[in-house]
Amino acid sequence: MHIKNVKTKLKNPKVSVSASGQSVGIEVTPRTICMVQLNARSLNQIQLEKYLISPLPKNIFNGSSIEDFDLLVAKLQQAWQTFHTSCKNITTAIPQKLTNIQFQHLELTNEASVAESIEMELSQHGDIDALSYDYAELDTAASGKDVVLVSSNREDVDLRIDAYNAAGITPAQMDVDVIAVINAIHTWINQQHAELAEQTIAVFDLGYTDTKALILRKGRLLYKQEINLGQEQLMQLIRRNYQLTEEEAWQLLYNPEKPEDYLVKVEGAFQTQLIQEIQRVLQFYYTTISQENDADVQSILISGHGGAGSQGLAEKIQNQIHISSQQVNPVTLAQLSNQVDAQQFTQDSNVLNVAFGLAVRGL
Repeated sequence: MHIKNVKTKLKNPKVSVSASGQSVGIEVTPRTICMVQLNARSLNQIQLEKYLISPLPKNIFNGSSIEDFDLLVAKLQQAWQTFHTSCKNITTAIPQKLTNIQFQHLELTNEASVAESIEMELSQHGDIDALSYDYAELDTAASGKDVVLVSSNREDVDLRIDAYNAAGITPAQMDVDVIAVINAIHTWINQQHAELAEQTIAVFDLGYTDTKALILRKGRLLYKQEINLGQEQLMQLIRRNYQLTEEEAWQLLYNPEKPEDYLVKVEGAFQTQLIQEIQRVLQFYYTTISQENDADVQSILISGHGGAGSQGLAEKIQNQIHISSQQVNPVTLAQLSNQVDAQQFTQDSNVLNVAFGLAVRGL
């Protein structure tokens, strides 16, 4: 289990890439398997070699828990064979719901190393042998070091690793989906809006069942929250308004041709609810922080399933919350190889944010 020290990328955007220059990111959600393969000479020259989006039946997962292990393995194996790559530099993810992410200041007053201090910290809260964990050093202070620490029950990690291995996939590292989002966003900032690297920004990444809300400043995660609102809720709005089956509703969601009243009945209602949730997140954030300089959110970024209720969303957020807002799609930074259908990629790209961030993790 690994995390990426995203602050290093902010401070040094020309950091070297892996020896092979290739990496694969794999995200598994209750709805899909997403695979992205990148090729890079540097983090400023990334090419999208190929990608795959494979649907999953809804009975494989119950929330974040795997309910049908054998079926998941079969679907992973099928997707991997279709993806057809020889790249061994593979990064997968575990959902943040199954992890604990915390920032720690370690007082290194004796000869103990950072690793030993981390182990002592974890052992105070339970059996360390029952955990998978990793950390990244952030800052060194006179009295110690600041680190970000990620831990998860070993059983949850091992079950996912077993599923990949049984499908013929050998991950080189396992990350956390929320950190993959941060990696993707920071890649976009480095290449498109370097001025945001010094700002406090709020990121809302719209996913399948929920939206990841993150407050970041200078590469640091200040605050995170999950909003119980995502693509699935938008699909339910479609079902109620047009009396469709679940499968028909998903098809309509991704169909560029929508009913005439779709913008009002579906997108408008969804956006109103999402903006209310964004306002709540910001209110909670301001109640948790001390009155530090630069603590106020200066920019809002919307990422993830941008095709889901996204038309005019950033403008509405900016008008109602009065904070500069924009929708971003980091994977579109990559140059497309000849294997990628550009028109199809335009339709699919919003689903690939986490898989892209995982592949960036491997570079």
